[in-house]
Amino acid sequence: MSDETDNPVLNTAFALMNAAVPGVFDDPVKAWEAYVPSLRYVVIAKTESPSTEQLRVVQGFASSFYNFSGNNLLEIRKALVQSGIKLEPAPENIARLCQEALVAAGLQATLEPLTEDEIKERFAVLDEFRAEEALRNKKD
Repeated sequence: MSDETDNPVLNTAFALMNAAVPGVFDDPVKAWEAYVPSLRYVVIAKTESPSTEQLRVVQGFASSFYNFSGNNLLEIRKALVQSGIKLEPAPENIARLCQEALVAAGLQATLEPLTEDEIKERFAVLDEFRAEEALRNKKD
């Protein structure tokens, strides 16, 4: 599949997708197999009294990578003070950039890989994809 169009917005989207998951347009299965093991959680340690600046840095990531309803500063503060925050998994290079920004803001942040079960769960998508491909090929 060509990732070049006459639409600059689509070209940008294609470039971002290919940067996040190299080869996604050429061989999506192979790309997914390489992508999933690279996923990392960014874990922000429990913080007793986060500053407003720290909360705003977390808020910037929370809107994209944190799975809870809403991301106002009070909710983020409560989560940090009670137990810390585990952001949704992202490719390692992106997770590392998030970690560096959080550490630069004075927070403790670590990267955690997915568990074996989480990896298997994400690879189950490939089984569904292969089954759909087999049905399509059968009809042709």
